Amino acid sequence: MTRLSLTFKPDYDDYRTVSQAATFNKPTVILIILMGLVSVGTLLAVGLGWVTVSSERLLLYLLPPAMFVFFLIYTPINLKRTAQKAAIDLEEIHWRVGKAGISVSKGETTTKYTWEGLGYIEELEGYFMFFSRTNRAEYIFIPKTAFTDPAEEDAFRELAVEHLGPIKS
Repeated sequence: MTRLSLTFKPDYDDYRTVSQAATFNKPTVILIILMGLVSVGTLLAVGLGWVTVSSERLLLYLLPPAMFVFFLIYTPINLKRTAQKAAIDLEEIHWRVGKAGISVSKGETTTKYTWEGLGYIEELEGYFMFFSRTNRAEYIFIPKTAFTDPAEEDAFRELAVEHLGPIKS
């Protein structure tokens, strides 16, 4: 099978799950842990007097930990809001996967992605996610429930592996 046509109507949970997976990947989690350790260390150093800071420079020491805490709170809220906006439409999405790449149609809009423009594919429990080669924040997801039978999913896997290499999990 050289061309697949899939149709599915994603809901809020679909958008939330893939947004979280794209945002909280392994490198991001490692960065969050490192930033957390640096923030805690900075606050301890200033709070316990290990570092002497003049009052006019105190803000420079407190700003990075404050920004870290802000983004820890803001990111989940923003992901939820983004998923809600995307799910409001509740339009069917049509994916066409072929030798040239993937086209995604939602309503009147169709976007085409060539295999060369995609960096890799990642498999989640219920989704396949394709990430752009140049922008990790840009991705396409295909729910596994869009496949009508296991043979169709196997053909999809073969096509994806042929063009992008092994599927990451």
